Amino acid sequence: MLQRYACFWVFFLLLPALYGQADTTYTLNPIELTASRIRGSGIGERIESWTASQLAPFAHAADLLSRESGIFVKSYGLGSLATTSVRGGSASHTAILWNGLALDHPMLGQMDLSLLPLDFSDEVRLTYGGNTALWGNGAIGGVLSLHNRPHYQQGWLAEAGGLLGSFGRLDLKAKASYGGKRFSASTAFVHRQAQNNFPYHIQPGLPLKRQQHAAIRQQAYFQQVYWKPAAHQQLALHLWWQQAHRQIPPTTTQRRSQAAQADALLRTALHWQRAGTTSLLQARLGFFREQLRYTDALIGLVAPSHFWTATGELSAEGYLNEKQHWTLGLNHRYTRAEANGYAQPHAQQHSALFAAFRQRWRSWQLQLSARQALVDGRLAPLVPALAAEGQLWPLLQLKLKLSRNYRLPTLNDRYWQPGGQPDLLPESGWSQEVGLHLKCPLPKGQLRASLTAFNRYLHNWILWSIGEGQRFWSANNIAQVWSRGLEPRLQADWQLGTCKLQLTAGYDLVRSTNEKAIEQPRIPKGTQLIYTPRHRAFAVLGVQWKQWELKYSHRFTGGVSTLSDPLPAYQLGDLWLGRALSLKQWSAFLSFQVENVGNVHYRAIERRPMPGRHFLLGLNLRFHPQPLSSILSPHKQP
Repeated sequence: MLQRYACFWVFFLLLPALYGQADTTYTLNPIELTASRIRGSGIGERIESWTASQLAPFAHAADLLSRESGIFVKSYGLGSLATTSVRGGSASHTAILWNGLALDHPMLGQMDLSLLPLDFSDEVRLTYGGNTALWGNGAIGGVLSLHNRPHYQQGWLAEAGGLLGSFGRLDLKAKASYGGKRFSASTAFVHRQAQNNFPYHIQPGLPLKRQQHAAIRQQAYFQQVYWKPAAHQQLALHLWWQQAHRQIPPTTTQRRSQAAQADALLRTALHWQRAGTTSLLQARLGFFREQLRYTDALIGLVAPSHFWTATGELSAEGYLNEKQHWTLGLNHRYTRAEANGYAQPHAQQHSALFAAFRQRWRSWQLQLSARQALVDGRLAPLVPALAAEGQLWPLLQLKLKLSRNYRLPTLNDRYWQPGGQPDLLPESGWSQEVGLHLKCPLPKGQLRASLTAFNRYLHNWILWSIGEGQRFWSANNIAQVWSRGLEPRLQADWQLGTCKLQLTAGYDLVRSTNEKAIEQPRIPKGTQLIYTPRHRAFAVLGVQWKQWELKYSHRFTGGVSTLSDPLPAYQLGDLWLGRALSLKQWSAFLSFQVENVGNVHYRAIERRPMPGRHFLLGLNLRFHPQPLSSILSPHKQP
């Protein structure tokens, strides 16, 4: 054991030396003070990204992903629990990152996307496929990354907005920021509330009922400060505070509910970067504390739980020459959690070494990466990855990737009583993907199209089940899952005079089957996983004309199986209209949304009704004085 730890620290101590060597090996253009180029490059992968302006119509990550990606979002209703299923994986198979720090819940192993607001993000990036080698535990189906950026030379900027909607929806937000030569800071606050008392049908032909005990309230505060103490260094401080209270409505088979859930979190992070002419050294330190309190007055239940994590990471990257690029890093995470279901508080130590090397040959790039983790003194599976991409023809690109991935058992899987199993094995397996990407010009526009095929086989899938002779559910490594599918995508842009058109469309064919028969719950061999649609398609059409914007999104979700009755397929459409206004240093944006235009009654989760047609009206105001750069260097514009 001591030898294992010694290897970790020898590697850690070698990082500065390697960094220093790379800084003088070859002279290239200076690296910008930004995130890692290798870990965020997407070599061999398919990536979708959204800028701050594109994120504006969406309240949280569940909203965005359900409408503008092929991801199936399992939602319990407006503002309620929402999780993902990427490429036939579970909710625990999507890694969530905030400026490079993992946000996964160590007790549950998944992230509630309705508690992930987008108002504070400058960019959101969705990377499909296995990425455990570079980003660690749980990055099996994909990685969702939230990024913040400094805005130097911006000067002062103030924003305020509000949104009124059906069923008591009220959103308020405010933001103030300043960007100077070497200093940038912003402060933002968001408040959301809704009664969610929408009407619904239990079954077609029956009278309408109205949702009860479904109110939500959420506040979030975000602060970030960037400072350049020197031309090639940057220090960043981030603070994220949030609290939410949600009433949990009755199911369609319950008369009433008094259950409720309160969430509170505080996330702080400190980032430091130093850029040389051919290298970049980064250090990250994060401290997160989250609390959850579930109550149900009908049965006298009070179930509090909380955890805190401390994460530190040091990484270095650089160029050996024009064609060779490397990254080395060390990550350590300490977690401590308490819950009524634990006999005592439990802690976890998780250390990992990761490395990557990229080689370029003409128009081709090859990248090899690997990660070795040590969890509570035990070695996790070594996870290598090999990726390549290059031009087959001037307009056609080929992407390839082979990777091993894993997910560690959660603290609840190991220690919850009754049912936890301390000796559970990690879920692990290999995944492969191949993609063809076409990019060609159109008359007054551009066309992008891609076709991606993926394949993944996971062993030791953790499933809560009732074993032979048991009367309670317990966590066991009893499932083996084979996921495979196709993902065609299309994006086209046209500029017709003062009118700009944009079309985005996609279809996901996912076959995700259990390859081992399970008795309880009864899952025959070869059947599709529950809540995993085999077919999903979406299309978004946008039109911009002068100060007007119009967008219509349509999505189809195929039927899914559940633990009882299957849920049928459904189609949903949303319409969004916006108008920009400007006067000197002031600008305003007025928006109107119609969600579920067709008034479709559907279920994403069994016995959980979803709202029919509803409306949203929003207004955003911005005050932007003269930018600092024009004050410091005044000149006439041509």
